[in-house]
Amino acid sequence: KNPISDDVFSYYGLRKNFSVEIIPCVDLIRFSRILGPVAHMLQTAQFIAGLKKYRGHKTGEVVITRDPAVAHWYVRRGNKVFFDAHNFPQRRVGLFLKKLKGVAGVIANSRGTAQEFEARHSAPVVVAHNGVDPQEFASPAPRTQTRSHFHIPIDARVVM
Repeated sequence: KNPISDDVFSYYGLRKNFSVEIIPCVDLIRFSRILGPVAHMLQTAQFIAGLKKYRGHKTGEVVITRDPAVAHWYVRRGNKVFFDAHNFPQRRVGLFLKKLKGVAGVIANSRGTAQEFEARHSAPVVVAHNGVDPQEFASPAPRTQTRSHFHIPIDARVVM
């Protein structure tokens, strides 16, 4: 269960310059241990059914989604869809790319993910890192200073 009780604007400190609609769904992912991959397929089908019921067949909207099936559903209805990619699948690549046919663009969370899409997909790709300001890591503090700050001995092994 999601413990966050704030609205999305308060939680992320955003201005209210767009709307957020909640599509009610039963959390079927929690049954993944029992249902395996079927849980995700049922969750996606339930979400798309919710979209049909609560959103109807509106066109002309801009949609950002991480789910290829949702992207496919919106593209088929004439919407401008951007796929938010956090990785490129290792299996079922053909089906994955078929579902993304017609998206307006791909938003990749890393340069590596962007390169995978650029090599295999025709939509424009941009990189937008997840909640990280790359400039903060452009000039890291010296190793000795960092170890001292976190009370890590100079000769200790650090595993990440």
